[in-house]
Amino acid sequence: MCFMTSQAHRELAARIRPALTKLYVLYFRLAETSDLTGPQLTILSRLDNEGPARISQIAKAEGIRMPTASNALHQLEDRGMIERIREETDRRGVKVQLTPFGKSELERVGNERTAYLANMLAALPEEKLGDITKLANLINELSEAYDTEEALKAFEKASRRSNVQAILDGTLDNN
Repeated sequence: MCFMTSQAHRELAARIRPALTKLYVLYFRLAETSDLTGPQLTILSRLDNEGPARISQIAKAEGIRMPTASNALHQLEDRGMIERIREETDRRGVKVQLTPFGKSELERVGNERTAYLANMLAALPEEKLGDITKLANLINELSEAYDTEEALKAFEKASRRSNVQAILDGTLDNN
């Protein structure tokens, strides 16, 4: 997978970045009342969708370092949302899995956040819902494009290359 950024991509990104940042901050400010962080939710979702996994697998899939994954999992384990289990084939190996409480909390927080986002979308006129539906499909497609380790590596490589070129061009914008 190769990510090449054209001038059109850059112009579109420059147009939507400020609004995305504003909406991101607003959404997470509203979701602040939740007792689960975004990374904790993605880990719980991954365990719910894919089943038990080793910490190293979770770190790799989430694009985070082992200590970060281990810390997040420790917090979830302390709260009874995940549990450690021995691997069937290699008794030395340990996996983590979602507990019934973890699944119910994942559903509860997911429902809360869906309600927050629905309230944000309610600010738009009814006739814009068709456009939002198309946009939702594109956002999901974009999200899925970065849902593999190969895609993340290609993106990071392209980002580094873009940053180096921007530095050389004197156009790097850190905002």
